[in-house]
Amino acid sequence: MKILQTLATDNFDDSLNATKNTQTLLYHFMSIESIRKTYGPDQEIILVTDTKGKELIEKYNFPYSSITTALDDYPFSRPLSLCGYKGYTLSLYPDDDVIHVDNDVFIKKRFPTFTDTIVQSHEGNLLNYTESENCSWNVAFKDILTISLPEILTGRMNSIYNPGVIGFKANSVVRAEYISTHNTYLNTNTLLLKALSAEVLKSSPVTLGRAYISTVLEEAVLYNLCQDNSITPTFVLNSSVVGVPPVYDTSRPDLLGEFYGTLLNQMNNFHIETGYLHPFHLKNDNKFEMLRFIGDLDSDSNSTYIPYVAENIIPFITRRYGATLSPSNEEINSSIRAIVLI
Repeated sequence: MKILQTLATDNFDDSLNATKNTQTLLYHFMSIESIRKTYGPDQEIILVTDTKGKELIEKYNFPYSSITTALDDYPFSRPLSLCGYKGYTLSLYPDDDVIHVDNDVFIKKRFPTFTDTIVQSHEGNLLNYTESENCSWNVAFKDILTISLPEILTGRMNSIYNPGVIGFKANSVVRAEYISTHNTYLNTNTLLLKALSAEVLKSSPVTLGRAYISTVLEEAVLYNLCQDNSITPTFVLNSSVVGVPPVYDTSRPDLLGEFYGTLLNQMNNFHIETGYLHPFHLKNDNKFEMLRFIGDLDSDSNSTYIPYVAENIIPFITRRYGATLSPSNEEINSSIRAIVLI
């Protein structure tokens, strides 16, 4: 089995030392370090990136087995949401069992074994909200642009699987169709988006719509393919631990907050039991909560993640952020806090 990660530097500044990039690299470093520590030195872990990404990763000694610059030769129009590159990464190893892990996922336990498909979690019928008249930004987005969707989604825009982790066996029933559908329709819709004026492209409905397209093609397509082929994926966040997926009632828009609250509770508050944390929503929306989850060198090693990768986080912080050559825990902790709160 190959474990894969993706790093596209499309949005990195020309200066490789930009402050925001340091935050991105910190989470990426924590992610690969946690995977390497959990799986050991013999596990094959591959990074798919571009030339600039390879330069960065090698500079700071990220512990990959190998690095490929396949994104330099990305064969489609480059996606506006960087998660779109994941589908291409998955296409590069068609004869292998693979698991792709987002580079802001931290683990302390190995992923469960699976027979066809593995994903992070079942997120219920989230699309029932975005497809309803209650979702004002999507109503506005659809007035701006008519997106192209595969037939499998016709009348079936409801439930989704979160692909913070997504993997397939080499002989998976749904793998080839999923990857082909995702990459084809992502390219089609990227071209439609890029045809919009720069002003419209930066508008709030279109900014949210770009993420919506990625969600639909990554998550709803896979859900429906699994349904059609009687495949029950293996979930990293299993319902026996985190609870059953929530259900959104379109007739009760006042309960949307409760729906989201359940999703976030399932995603965040069982990381000790599951050994898995994917705090993608906290990086920008709740940085103090992000800091609480990752911790620092002196935080509780059972409930936070910096202590789990402490051995190698110190040289990374020293080289990337500019700590002294023999930094104290206090100096490293202060640096981590500053990076997270950027």
